Amino acid sequence: MKKVEKFGILFLIIIFIIAFFIFFRSKGWPTIFKSELDQFFGKGNWECISKEEKISDINYKHSPHPSDSISRRYTNWNIKFLNKYGNEEIWTITNLALKINNRIYGPFSSNSYSAKQALVLELKDIACGLASDDVLNDVISDELPENITDCLRVSIYHKNGNPKPKFYDELFKQPWFNVNDVTAENFLATDLYDFYIDIFAFDYKIEKLTEQERQVLFNSMENIERKLLQKYGENASFEIYFNDAHQVEYVNGIKQ
Repeated sequence: MKKVEKFGILFLIIIFIIAFFIFFRSKGWPTIFKSELDQFFGKGNWECISKEEKISDINYKHSPHPSDSISRRYTNWNIKFLNKYGNEEIWTITNLALKINNRIYGPFSSNSYSAKQALVLELKDIACGLASDDVLNDVISDELPENITDCLRVSIYHKNGNPKPKFYDELFKQPWFNVNDVTAENFLATDLYDFYIDIFAFDYKIEKLTEQERQVLFNSMENIERKLLQKYGENASFEIYFNDAHQVEYVNGIKQ
């Protein structure tokens, strides 16, 4: 009888754990990773305003089964927060990269993301976006009127393919990796990976400019190049591309 009772108690504990796990997982990343999101956005500085359940049907060329379609449900969470200037922003984080990565590599590969690593990947994109905005505002906006600046996309990327999953563990430990402290220089100076600033002009937008406005854009490249070198020094890694005749690349302050 006692054995039956012990078995019954053990069974109830297992059921409780499973139910708790299912409930917790159903709440999604904003609940599971609340402390990580507090660290990145600032406690009380963010809110998940909505989520979207979606279905992805992707033929991914790096899959071990390229003929197979990666059909997975995934979730987008829309996060509202205040940036370091007090302005409201809304960004989306998604577990789609996690779903694709795990489908390709399986659960035991060194290339397979954990859920937290996939979250930090999403937060990295937000951090790069915020730092890119600073480059646009601090370096470029003073050189060009708004209608010409609108022709440009300023981004921060990394070279040499995707980082290994452990990179995201180390990135999250950096004291500057949060919405209030992150800068482009943080990414350029880090030893974790090779980052660079990319300044790209869209052809279809340039075509809408007058000839005089195009010349203003092209003539600004030298000043933008100089300001980037002054601001970032030996860490200045950037590419500027306006067209084939107006492009330049630097790696660690050295022209390529």
